[in-house]
Amino acid sequence: MTTVDPGLAYTIVNVDPTLASRLNAINPLLEEAAAQYTDYEVYDYTPDFDSNLAGTILFGILTALHLVIGCYFFQWWFGTALVIGCALETTGYVARVVSHYHPWQINPFLIQIICLTIAPAFMMGGVYNIVGKIVVIYGQNLVSHFKPATYSYVFIALDIVCLILQGAGGGMAAVALQNYENIDPGTNIMIAGIALQVAVMVLFMLVSLLIYFRIRKASKAGYYSAKPKNAPDVSSYKLYPELLAHTRKPFFKYFIIGTIIAVLFIFTRCVYRLFELGGGWRGHLMVEEGYFLVLDGLMLFLACLVLTVAHPGIAFGRTVISVARPHRSEGAARKAAPLTIQTPPGSPQ
Repeated sequence: MTTVDPGLAYTIVNVDPTLASRLNAINPLLEEAAAQYTDYEVYDYTPDFDSNLAGTILFGILTALHLVIGCYFFQWWFGTALVIGCALETTGYVARVVSHYHPWQINPFLIQIICLTIAPAFMMGGVYNIVGKIVVIYGQNLVSHFKPATYSYVFIALDIVCLILQGAGGGMAAVALQNYENIDPGTNIMIAGIALQVAVMVLFMLVSLLIYFRIRKASKAGYYSAKPKNAPDVSSYKLYPELLAHTRKPFFKYFIIGTIIAVLFIFTRCVYRLFELGGGWRGHLMVEEGYFLVLDGLMLFLACLVLTVAHPGIAFGRTVISVARPHRSEGAARKAAPLTIQTPPGSPQ
């Protein structure tokens, strides 16, 4: 029995209807095969050329900026994470530009869906490293019950789990789509990965809020303004003068605010993606490109732009702050011993 590849039939029908009509006269199975392929059609729309080209250019510029700024300020982890995230966004938008001309081709669709799905996990991986450095600067014993590295390692580990789930789900869906099979199992794994990412981000925001309140409490108690004293009733809180000096710079406040805003942008995008995939591949959010361009593309562009302007390297200077070995942070242990500050009444323990 003669068979016709559904993908090839769909391509012929959409590219050259005249040729399709002639071929169908020879083999009536052509239109039937093309109709079968619509069940696996990758888009319900043609990706807009101008919008996706703009995404390609803008994220390409951000990739280059984070590469240069990260290297200059020795922000290796944050810089690498943001470069990878922005590069994935750039790749995804390149694939969407290709899809503008070939909306029926599977490979560009798969590239963009996988790259654009996992990119925020890398961006948040960079942000998670920042909270450990904040704990180092403000004093572990003052603002945290855990070591600085614990925050970075735990959240980054959870972020990697999210990345694995999203990547594995995307890969399974890709194989199923290419074989004209059910893509729901892969899609469900992707949804689980994004749902976990949203939950981890909520936990991260709550932990960050707790650290913020402890910093305020320690600040009001005079820990960051008191002069070093040596008396029998003092306690050491491992405050490094050179690191603490960064917090007195006017830009430091904008860095903190910028990081918060960026996290909220990424969180908005992840919640959108959760509802988008949850609604199915033919759901309203999935087939309307406008939602994607605003709630995914624009949100992540603004997040990366804010993290460029409010870059931690600008806040910390070229000081290397180690969350694993705070005492070895460049400029801290080398030039000054930890401050030993008299314990004010009612101080946080």
